[in-house]
Amino acid sequence: MISLYKKIYKKKKIYKILNLTEAEIAKIAINSYITNKISFANYISEISENLDNVNAVNILDAIGQDARIGKSYLKLGTKFSGPCFPRDNKSLAFFSNKIGVKSYLPASIDKINSMQSNRIIKKIKILKSNFKERINIGILGITYKPDTDIILDSQSYDLIKKIDKKTLKIHRINFYDKYVSKKNYKIGKNKIYFKNSLKQLINSSDIVLIMYNDKEFYKINRIKLKKTKAIVDCWNSINNLKRPFIYSQLGMNN
Repeated sequence: MISLYKKIYKKKKIYKILNLTEAEIAKIAINSYITNKISFANYISEISENLDNVNAVNILDAIGQDARIGKSYLKLGTKFSGPCFPRDNKSLAFFSNKIGVKSYLPASIDKINSMQSNRIIKKIKILKSNFKERINIGILGITYKPDTDIILDSQSYDLIKKIDKKTLKIHRINFYDKYVSKKNYKIGKNKIYFKNSLKQLINSSDIVLIMYNDKEFYKINRIKLKKTKAIVDCWNSINNLKRPFIYSQLGMNN
């Protein structure tokens, strides 16, 4: 393995020699540290949402300028999800407790992460006042990231499970995701309905949630509307939408 790496990376040494226990701790600790940064960014984002004239994007950008911290994973976004980050964070906590070390840090990271879907639901409640009747929700992206078909435990999966359609007066939940099978799904108690295109999703929904960052979603501003639509931009990916779009993003009181 080392011989192979030496041939590929001739000018720098990118490997470390550890014993098996050290290597395994290092592996899960890397992902746990990244989830720490994500949850910290979401914590700052939530603080910003509770203040007037404060944008978390500006704060996180300033924090990331510090070379000791860096900008990687310190951006606006949803909860961390997928098969690796949640698992490795829980693995570190489990191992820590097993050897008698309190796992306060990874436990707090998970607790902050579990609160993120409720922030999006709060946005939906605020935006509902722009619509008179029962609304349709549109979800852009039900996998945990582009170029994968993994839905289980994604940020959208968790959100859909937590949505109470009766309380929020939601008629239907639509979704568009080109990386999954073109069919309807049931997540928790809620059935979600597949739409064939970005345009069809926008036209059939009142409040649209951008759940991961994908270049195709940038085309939203080209869609001509006959009725008002609200966009919740969870990733600060589109910031030039004009009426009849109502634009809202995480990390701002809007």
